Amino acid sequence: MSINSVLCHALATSLVDLSTADAYLASHPDRALWEAVPGDDEDARNREKENYLVAASRMISRAPLAAPPLGRSLGWEPVQALNVPVQGHPFRVGTVAAYDAEGPTVPVSTLIGVAVEELAGGALRLGDTGEVLGIVSVDGATGTVALAQTPTAAPTNGTSVVLIERLAAGVIQAVCEQAIYLVGDPALHLLNDRERGVMSTTLGGAGGGSVNMDGPDVMGELCFPARRLLESAGLLRSARSLDVGRG
Repeated sequence: MSINSVLCHALATSLVDLSTADAYLASHPDRALWEAVPGDDEDARNREKENYLVAASRMISRAPLAAPPLGRSLGWEPVQALNVPVQGHPFRVGTVAAYDAEGPTVPVSTLIGVAVEELAGGALRLGDTGEVLGIVSVDGATGTVALAQTPTAAPTNGTSVVLIERLAAGVIQAVCEQAIYLVGDPALHLLNDRERGVMSTTLGGAGGGSVNMDGPDVMGELCFPARRLLESAGLLRSARSLDVGRG
């Protein structure tokens, strides 16, 4: 498979691409697990790694997030496929100026002379078509945004754009931690029981036995390092909190 890691994209499948995950996990204490992912050749192993990144991204996306998806909060259509990034994630607005259809670049007037290193690895959304494209780099001197691909339809001068900053390092690391955790083949059936609130079970004769129950943990499928990283990034709300207010 070929994963789509463009932020806020309607067809996004992962929050992290393979090269980023490989770079982070190369120095991980359990890197041998990542390097030993099964496959007949390198391509097959890479596809399997991508499957783990997709699964990890989906698990994080369905965790109790601190805010709704960014695209939904801004009323974008089509909606983003993954619930991360969330409302409050930093972005900039601007307009296209002197667009040249040669190559995957878009000049944005409001970026000229601005330090924009945090946009590399983020995404650009064209206001006239709603197309979302990955940002490779930005030339602060000219305001030129280099994209992962050429826009399907050439934007006209003056077209509004939204530039979404890349994910926080902690969120990217959380995806990688969750992916390598899944490679280690955790007992997911135990996690499912934990999510239902099952703390322990005992067996007895003649149909006896008992089940110790507690309130369900809706973050049970996230590993401890991923959860801590997401909490540090402010992405998670308390698993047992409830939204309250005046009626």
